[in-house]
Amino acid sequence: MRMKPRNNGHFSSELTLNATMEGRQPLVSVLTAFFNAEEFLQEAIESVLAQSYENWELLLIDDGSQDNSTAIARNFAVKHPEKIFYIEHDHHQNRGAAASRNVGLRIARGEYIAILDSDDVWLPHKLDRQVAILQAEPRATMVYGVSLYWHSWSRNRRI
Repeated sequence: MRMKPRNNGHFSSELTLNATMEGRQPLVSVLTAFFNAEEFLQEAIESVLAQSYENWELLLIDDGSQDNSTAIARNFAVKHPEKIFYIEHDHHQNRGAAASRNVGLRIARGEYIAILDSDDVWLPHKLDRQVAILQAEPRATMVYGVSLYWHSWSRNRRI
């Protein structure tokens, strides 16, 4: 997770200090760009819904999917219109992961940005812990954590 750059492109630690002083939870914008991710997308979205940290928005950026992932994303956006937003490129084009994330960055309203790949899941306290670190360390502009890899869902298991 990292702080969102402001107008001059620099990261501002003032956002963290102000959020701490006001005793509020800063908004975290979660960006999930996806392309043909029907096998994993639902679980990724559900891992955001399961977060103990409550002040987040989830931007689901469709990179021109041709499978059922578009329907999955739209259904979650309809069920949670105050928290989950479906976004796509003009004419449902495939523009690539970087272009899709950039669209999300332009739309994001959060003071913090968190990237969740469509084939990943978060543990329930991920946002709580990372926002706490950013608030406690005003000079920090980025936080990351350990990744846990598993292959139980893989059809072609490799050891």
